[in-house]
Amino acid sequence: MKKILAIILVLITAVLIFFFILGYKSQTGAALGLMDNKLQACPDTPNCVLSEADIVAEFYIDPLDIGNYSTAAAIEKITTLILASGGEIHTDEQLYIAVTYRSSIFSFVDDLEIRIDAQQQKIHFRSASRVGKSDLGANRARVEAIKEGYAN
Repeated sequence: MKKILAIILVLITAVLIFFFILGYKSQTGAALGLMDNKLQACPDTPNCVLSEADIVAEFYIDPLDIGNYSTAAAIEKITTLILASGGEIHTDEQLYIAVTYRSSIFSFVDDLEIRIDAQQQKIHFRSASRVGKSDLGANRARVEAIKEGYAN
C-alpha cells in the first residue's frame, strides 16, 4: 500500500512540475499581430477562437457589431472591459489591440487580439493560448464575456 501511495505521489508531482514548466514556457512570446490587415489564423489546436476567417466551426466566434458607438468610443469601451477583466494591454494602436491574460494557477499566458474594422463596423477577436492543446474553453468564454459587457 505504501508503494502505491508513493507511486501516486510521484506521478502527481511529475504532472504538477510539467504544468509549471508549461506555464513558464508560455510567458515568452507575443501576440501574432496582423497579416494583410487581418488577424492571423488559429493553430490546429482547440485553444483558440477567431472571428475573422473561413475556419473550422469549433474555432469560429462571431465578431461584434460596433453598434451606435463611434470607432473611438468603441475602442474606449473595449479597453475598459479588457482592463476590468484582468487583461494587460501590450499594444494599443489605432485599430488594433494586443492583450495578455495570465491564469492564476501555473501562470499560463493567453493572447487576446482585437481588430476594429471601421468600414464594416465590426470588432474582430482572436484569443489563443500560447502553449498546450486545451484551454478548457477559457478563450471562448473570455471573448464572450467581453462581448456581453460591450452590449450592456
